[in-house]
Amino acid sequence: MELVATGKTAEVLKAAGLAVTPVETLSGSPEAFQGRMKTLSFPLLSGVLFRRGDAQDEQDVKRLNVPAIDVVVVNFYPFEQDPTVEQIDVGGPTLVRAAAKNAPDVLVLVSPDQYTSVIEEWDREGTVSSATAQRCAARAWDRVLAYDQAIASRMGETGSLRYGENPHQQAAFKVEAASPIEWKALTSQELSYNNILDVSSGYLLMHALLTWKPQARVAVVIKHGNPCGVALSERVSMLQVLESAWSGDPVSAFGGVVLVSHALDSETAAWLSDRFIEVLVAPSLSAADPHLVGLSAKRKKLKAVAVRSWSPEAWKVAGAAPLERVSVVGGVLEQTRDMGLNETLRSVTKKPFPDSKKSLAMFGIAVSRALKSNAVAIVAESAEGVLLL
Repeated sequence: MELVATGKTAEVLKAAGLAVTPVETLSGSPEAFQGRMKTLSFPLLSGVLFRRGDAQDEQDVKRLNVPAIDVVVVNFYPFEQDPTVEQIDVGGPTLVRAAAKNAPDVLVLVSPDQYTSVIEEWDREGTVSSATAQRCAARAWDRVLAYDQAIASRMGETGSLRYGENPHQQAAFKVEAASPIEWKALTSQELSYNNILDVSSGYLLMHALLTWKPQARVAVVIKHGNPCGVALSERVSMLQVLESAWSGDPVSAFGGVVLVSHALDSETAAWLSDRFIEVLVAPSLSAADPHLVGLSAKRKKLKAVAVRSWSPEAWKVAGAAPLERVSVVGGVLEQTRDMGLNETLRSVTKKPFPDSKKSLAMFGIAVSRALKSNAVAIVAESAEGVLLL
């Protein structure tokens, strides 16, 4: 076995009494630019990437005199601990991606905690199995992703928030290009971590209701992630719908997040000016909107964001359903988001559910889905044709 290593790694290995070939012997180029250029070279990456046993690739290996590199061991520069430009590894992730792409022909290791089990298998079997190489490649892809995400969160377009859920927690917010919410704050007040969560919860409920009843006017009031007032109608004005939603729980609505399905009008703005709300969310909203300007002049701590679209199509990227991701200890859970109201109503009692109340049931299902576990939604239908929580 022959060891090839970059500068400081080579020094450590030599100090341990091991024979080491400097990487520049293979690359044909010296390390340069204070170590910024070391491993990015045609010979080195070719030695990792060529397909073993492929006739054409084997011919290229002989023609180009490329040395085979069968194991790639890389620990990235510690950007997560020292988030500076000089700690952004370029050659390391490139080698790791190349090696993972060529698994199981090439074994790639990205963490010292992998060394012991691999060495033990090597000593026991005289080789490393394809299954082990594939598992190590999967670990490598995860490491590259985590590393890139760490860099993007600090160097990309992710915006830093004042703090997270609590003042002692750091937080950042990365906005996706296809976001149906225009997350730029429209007043002098910036959105907080909790505001963003509440707006997202309200949007999902509004999205479901408008997918079901596209012509309806809908108002949603959110507090701490839960809808405390929701109303929908195809017959009355936006203001009347908002009044009905507010009446669901006026105490909880105080300081909440309000979403309205239609553009802010003078009546709605005047009504809101007499109430304390944290955030207003509406379509076609802008910083220059005269109704918003007048409202924020009276409510100086008001925050506001615009919705680009309530349409389900606005949220699809390449036809895929949006994903929900939750960080857990040592991993990330993913699932497709529960979208739309594709429920089949089925009576579970001897007395059948009346057809006249099916719309109310669908409304209740949408609201219940937006509530946290163990919460209860009590919905009703008013004489004005408003479904409300």
